[in-house]
Order: sequence, then C-alpha cells, then structure tokens
Amino acid sequence: MDIADCLTHIYDWNPSLAGQPFRADPYGLNNFVIIIGDWVCRFPRSDESRARLREEANLLALIHRYVNTAVPDFTADDVRPFVAYRLLPGRPLYRHELLRLPPAAQDRFAADLAAFLRDLHTVPSDALTAAGLPPAPSPLRSPALWRDHLAAIRAELFPHLWADQQAAIEDLFAPVLDGRLDMTYQPALIHNDLAAYHLLADPNSVLTGVLDFGEAGWGDPAADTAALISSYGESFVARMIAVYPAIAAHLERARFRAAYIELEWALKGVRTTDPAWFLVHLGRARDSRPFGAVLSPRPPGEG
Repeated sequence: MDIADCLTHIYDWNPSLAGQPFRADPYGLNNFVIIIGDWVCRFPRSDESRARLREEANLLALIHRYVNTAVPDFTADDVRPFVAYRLLPGRPLYRHELLRLPPAAQDRFAADLAAFLRDLHTVPSDALTAAGLPPAPSPLRSPALWRDHLAAIRAELFPHLWADQQAAIEDLFAPVLDGRLDMTYQPALIHNDLAAYHLLADPNSVLTGVLDFGEAGWGDPAADTAALISSYGESFVARMIAVYPAIAAHLERARFRAAYIELEWALKGVRTTDPAWFLVHLGRARDSRPFGAVLSPRPPGEG
C-alpha cells in the first residue's frame, strides 16, 4: 500500500493534518495504519478487511455502553477508504516494564485489566445480536476439533521437531483428548487478540485504553486469559482473580490455550514460509504452571 496515496486521502478528509509529522505501521495483517497528529487512520488491505472494520465499528459502539475502559471510536462506510479515530492516551505496557514496577502498581494494572475483561465478557447476548453479531453458538467442547489440530501438528510440525518436543506436545493434548480437561465453554464477547501492544497505560500503570477489536466476537473467555498468560505470565494473571473471579474457573483451559497458541504460530510459519511466525514467542512470558498439573491422573488402563 502506497503511503503517498494514503496521505492524500487523509489530507482530503482533514486538510489541517497536511504537513504534520506522521508514522506508518505497515505490519498489520489486515490494515495499513498511519498515525498523524492525534489521529489513527486504518486502511483495510482487502474487501474482507473492510467488511471486518464495519463489524468492528458496530461492536465498539456497543462496547462503549458496557465497558468503562477507553476503546477506539469510529464509523466505517463505503465512501472513505479508511477509518479514523482519536489516538487513545497512554503507551503499551510490556512485561519487562511491568515487572520492574512496585507490587502496588502491578496490582493496580491487574485490577484495571480484570475489570475490563469482566465487563467485556458479560456484555448481554441480546445486545450483541441487536448490534449485528450472529446469535451465540451453542457451548462448545469439540474434542474432534482438537484431534484435528493435533493431526495437523503431527503431519506438518513433527518432521521438524526432536523426540522430546514431540513427546511434550502429545502430553499437552492428552488431557483434552481423553476427557480430563473439559473444553466446554459458554460463548461470550472476547477481544481475541489481547497482546501487550494492545494495552495502554499511563505512567502510574493505570489502564488507559484497549486497542484493536478486529478479531473480537463470540469465543471462549479463556482465550483472553491465555493471551495474558503469554504476554505477562500466570503470576500476573493470578492478581486479576480478586476482581474477576471467573478467571479461576477457566484457568486450566487458559493454560492449555496459552501453550497451544505457540504451536499455531509455528504452523503458520511452516505454511507461509514466513520466518516471523517462528519468532513470535520471543520475549513472551514463560511464567506458567505446567499444564495438567491440577488434573486427575489418566483413566486406568491408558498409557
């Protein structure tokens, strides 16, 4: 996507931005982003991305009614080739910075983040369908789905892995496939991309905003918790439970998802031959209890 063309569209929309410093973020999978002045301008890369922006705008309008944390606010139409919204205050709070903060500051950020998730996950389903989201799917367990995921991993990743790595993956999936870990969940509105770079904080570690709801929709609340385990570690997530107790009920499911997501990244790397996917895990947290540590032993007679 050509930066000059993007800037021309922006200047036509808001002439006062002409000549102001800007920076481009060309790395988004779905949108090319230019930040200029105090505006964020997102240019969809495809028709599918444009349709997703319209869905995101509808969801955000609803989220504003139920969630106290600041989120982007924009409208999307077929006239302007981009959407624009005011830059939210704050900057991303990465794990290495968070862990240097005093315990009280970490607790404050954890409490803010827990309140955001609690509010998001409890948006009423009838309000979501009224906003255009399809009706919630039935609660899903889908052991067959996870068997398919493991089959793909065996076929596409195992040829590149050592024996101990293959054994660890088999051990990861075993409680899901033999029924010791019930993957059933009640669908809720989830962010579904809750990486640290989407979480903004001020110098006092107050959560000031959450970005990028492009993947938001019905899903397993444990998926959002898993993303936070990956970004910040389980000891940080444990600080959130006092404000959002439901985390404790799905924590083991979140541990599994946090471990599985790295395999999904590796699969994307093999399928696309893009080395960036093999490197996504670098800098992520390794602070997590071994998955399955609190589960009952395998049923008698099983290896």
